[in-house]
Parts: sequence; C-alpha cells; structure tokens
Amino acid sequence: QAAICDSLERYGAAIEGLKSDMEEATAIAEALRADIRLLGARSGVVSLTQPCTRCGRPISETAPLTSLPQGGALPPFYLFPTGSAYHVACCAAEVTELVAPQQRKR
Repeated sequence: QAAICDSLERYGAAIEGLKSDMEEATAIAEALRADIRLLGARSGVVSLTQPCTRCGRPISETAPLTSLPQGGALPPFYLFPTGSAYHVACCAAEVTELVAPQQRKR
C-alpha cells in the first residue's frame, strides 16, 4: 500500500508540474496575441528613394532579377521597425541565406 501511495504522490506532482507548464504556455500565448494585435495597428513612413538594405537600389524600383517570388499579390517591399527596408525578393533572399542548407530545399 505504501508503494501505491508513493506512486500516486509522484503522479500528483507530475500533474501539478504539467498544469504549471500549461498555465505558463497560456500566458505566453496571450501575450503574443496581444503583441500581434498591437503590431497590426502599427505603420511606418518611408521615402521611396530609400535604398534596399540588401541590394542598395531604391525600394520604389524593382528588385534585381532573382529566382525568388516577385510581383503579383506580394507587397513591393517590407519596412522593419529598425527602419531597414527590403524589396520582397531581397528579404526572401536574405532569409534564405540564414536557413540551414537542408531546410532551403523545402
């Protein structure tokens, strides 16, 4: 009977630990949702002559030829809170270089 009690106490402690982890994850998720809502309302001002951080061409001009997606429904450029602006294709190329080679194939 002592072994059963010990086992139940261990399970109870494990369940409490899992509950604590779930509460923490829920709080983090709620904070992320709030941050995303705030970011959705942000806007920035940029000059169309501002150079692309990657290629140096004005963001109002098209990006250099690349095999990455361009045009269509894609926005012409991304403006980051740091003030950096990238053509969409230049931003995609920048991110692609940061990804591990085996993940680039995906």
